[in-house]
Amino acid sequence: MRSALRSLCILRFLMRTGGSTSESFIQNGLYILQEAGGEELGCVFFLDKKGPRSRDIFENLLSLQSEGKIELEGGPGGFIVAITDKGTDFICKGGEWGGHFYDLPPVRIPEKMIDSIFTLLHSGEDLKIEPVGVALYFLRSAGGEDIIELVRRAKTESIISPEIDEREIVKGYKKLKRTKLSSE
Repeated sequence: MRSALRSLCILRFLMRTGGSTSESFIQNGLYILQEAGGEELGCVFFLDKKGPRSRDIFENLLSLQSEGKIELEGGPGGFIVAITDKGTDFICKGGEWGGHFYDLPPVRIPEKMIDSIFTLLHSGEDLKIEPVGVALYFLRSAGGEDIIELVRRAKTESIISPEIDEREIVKGYKKLKRTKLSSE
């Protein structure tokens, strides 16, 4: 059931981005959805160069690709994920896995929470999702430590990419603290 929900959320994120985006956008978006939005996606995340990432999500991407619902294309900055016509038709027709089995309830897409994530990114000054994902990761794991110090240490130790701007992480941190998305 969680795998179906993850797949539906991936397709919905792709629809909201205009049809294609980076894999890191999907990874960070689903991290925010699970950790700040409270959606139980069943993902275990670790911090990577471009933010939180989960093997579970990558496996869903591969499944969606094998079903013909998305296309994955490698690039210099990582994978680009694009929804296909089949994926668009599927999500626009309700996209409920399990609806035809009597013992499984249909899977619902958390539309309001996905909308909240896009509102967070585009309210006022636009933010990239990767710094917001990193900010949330540190917000949830800081344990009272200074987030700036954690970010600098992570960059020094090459845990996160030097391309992720500290100022963007701080902006994401501040926005998360002001919104209902943050449980801290």
